[in-house]
Amino acid sequence: MEDTTKTKQELIDELQALRSELERKERVQSEDVLSLVSILEHLPALICRFLPDGTLTLVNKTYCDYFGRRKEELLGRNFFQFIPEAEREQVRRHFLSLTREEPMITYEHQVIAPDGTMRWQQWTDRALADETGTVKEYQSIGIDTTRRRLMAMKLQESEARTQALLDSSPEVAFLIDPRGNLLSCNKAFCLIFGETAEELLHKNVLDLLPSDVGESQKALALEVVRNAKLVRHKDNIGGLLVETSICPVLNSKGEVVQLAVFSRDITQEEEMKLALQERERKLDVKSKTLEELNVALKVLLEKRTQDKEEVEERVVSNIKLLIEPYLRKLEGSGLTEKQSPYLDILKSHLKDIASPLARKLSSDQYHLTPKEMHVAMLIKEGKTTKEIAQLMNSSMRSVEFHRENLRKKLDLTNKKSNLRSRLLTMP
Repeated sequence: MEDTTKTKQELIDELQALRSELERKERVQSEDVLSLVSILEHLPALICRFLPDGTLTLVNKTYCDYFGRRKEELLGRNFFQFIPEAEREQVRRHFLSLTREEPMITYEHQVIAPDGTMRWQQWTDRALADETGTVKEYQSIGIDTTRRRLMAMKLQESEARTQALLDSSPEVAFLIDPRGNLLSCNKAFCLIFGETAEELLHKNVLDLLPSDVGESQKALALEVVRNAKLVRHKDNIGGLLVETSICPVLNSKGEVVQLAVFSRDITQEEEMKLALQERERKLDVKSKTLEELNVALKVLLEKRTQDKEEVEERVVSNIKLLIEPYLRKLEGSGLTEKQSPYLDILKSHLKDIASPLARKLSSDQYHLTPKEMHVAMLIKEGKTTKEIAQLMNSSMRSVEFHRENLRKKLDLTNKKSNLRSRLLTMP
């Protein structure tokens, strides 16, 4: 009887021990749950649980802060209120497609922020199924991807603009990796090989080129990768002179990760350059010829001036030697009162012929008529209009007309300068 009672006591003790251990484990589990809840509550990611109709059953602090609501305002409410109407059906299809066999999915969609602006979020949904495999609830974790999305959009826009610029250029432009694999190209590149960009991408450019050209381009590419510096080179490809520039694209460590290649046909440019050089050479020859002609012309003009001066000197000398002696004899021969003025005129004209002023007035500079020259010489000698009229056997009105023309041709019109003073100052 005693042994049976002891066995019962042992069973009771064991039961109490098991109960204590169970309570301890429940406390530990409860603490773990609280710890896990605390961790989830303060994670920087948005965390929530929701029913298949979108009703929220759990949200963390980050979720509440993001949408500017208290937890009490969110639990039991539908999260579709934060999603633009146009995207709601797509979001619903995403999480309703989950099963126990395929319980997870990641996708992006827009949300309506508290200030009314549209933002982007990325969500990873996990289906929570019961023992029968029926999905009862969904657990989801999300992050704001607006900044990344905007940066990606800006990058796409920038790439599109760059591609548009490259496509509008007649130059061949393409991007390769250090091994020569094509990463991108413009329309001019596609036209050369008669294929689309999609067909050409990831092909090795060196394989597309003629073997001799491919080898030279490979050597240039290796030089650029080795030195990380721009290289320019000219090649004769199919009878065309092509200039190629290979520019290194560096990463943050200064390593060459890509090569930007630009090629253009410079055949016509080189031909024009050679033609221009030939033209310049011919112009230089003509210029030198003209210089020589100018020198020769200058010598001839100097000789002509010298000859003219010699002729003038001979004329003056002949007047003095051959004419003036006879004028003196004529003057002493007892001329009548009527003949004396004519002798004076003859002496005056001979004097004019030898005068530098007469030669200057007769030049093309002033365009004087013979009568205007005669009047000018008499004015210089101090003759009055009346005296000039008598000596020239002309009217005073005619002399005044010639005086007025002289003032115009000597640039004295509307000036106070005296005509005789002007003539006296002329060499």
